[in-house]
Amino acid sequence: MDEKKRETSRIVFWDNLKFSLILLVVVGHFAEQYIKSGLFKSIFIFIYTFHMPLFIYISGMFHKNEKIIERVYGFIAIGFLMKIILFIEECWIESEVLEFDFWAEDAIPWYMFAMAAFIILTYLLKNIDYRAVLLMAVLLACFAGYDKQIGDFLILSRILVFFPFYYMGYLMKNINMQSYIEGRNRYIIGIVIIVGWIICCVFMRDKVYLLRPMFTGRNSFPERYAMNGCIVRLLCYIISTIVGIGWLSIIPSKRVPLISKFGQRTIQVYFWHFPMLLFLIKFDILDMCNSRFGKIFYMLIAIVITILFSFNIFKFPVCFLEAKTDRRNKGQSGLTFK
Repeated sequence: MDEKKRETSRIVFWDNLKFSLILLVVVGHFAEQYIKSGLFKSIFIFIYTFHMPLFIYISGMFHKNEKIIERVYGFIAIGFLMKIILFIEECWIESEVLEFDFWAEDAIPWYMFAMAAFIILTYLLKNIDYRAVLLMAVLLACFAGYDKQIGDFLILSRILVFFPFYYMGYLMKNINMQSYIEGRNRYIIGIVIIVGWIICCVFMRDKVYLLRPMFTGRNSFPERYAMNGCIVRLLCYIISTIVGIGWLSIIPSKRVPLISKFGQRTIQVYFWHFPMLLFLIKFDILDMCNSRFGKIFYMLIAIVITILFSFNIFKFPVCFLEAKTDRRNKGQSGLTFK
């Protein structure tokens, strides 16, 4: 009975964490639209420091070397459907037919394609010494920044930069974190780290913001880092890891009404939130950011959208594609952010 209770606590913890991260994804995208605001710039760089590395790390922890084709197909299908929806919406917003780039991606579908790549890479490298794989992954991520040709094409830059986080999650999947999850000291550790980084992002905003190209993972090294890009990349890895540990440490392990349930539906939020954001921008929602109250209301909209798209009514078409990836298992293909 106690073992079953511990297992339930562990699962609830990850669901709570995933909801918090998808909320940060939505808030981060909202903040990015008004990045000239000092407040939103601080919010943006704080979130982008760790939210995707931690999401990808969690995905690695739940990696399974089975049903590879089905899972890869599922992520690619969702990615291309997102590309098509966003393309149509952007053509509507711009009132002209834009060029559809089949081979490159600079918007949110990148995560789906990157996940497909991470699954394939981890499967192919499963029999190679993990130390060699991890070392090579970090070195490739560091030196790839010197090649300006590596960017949004085939999502190559983000695949190289974020793969170490996925692989680290994969390596730690069998490590028992239960004692840490249930420990009380973790809250103290987490609060100290998170508050400390918030202070840095607020009072050292412009200096920290210079690291934006490094945290997004899609850019080559800026000219200012031309000589020491590898060192800066490693520094960003360290910052992302420490702040990620801090965020993980403040997440409750007990079931939270709605939040624990919504944490199981993060892909549908990821799928729908950006089309909604573009729709709101079309109707000049950013105008409300000119006042302090308007900025608060703007952020509240991001929170409401996260909650709204977590309801089952918005599970289509993600649930349809998920079911198609594995009919043999009644639609349960594991096609989630886990």
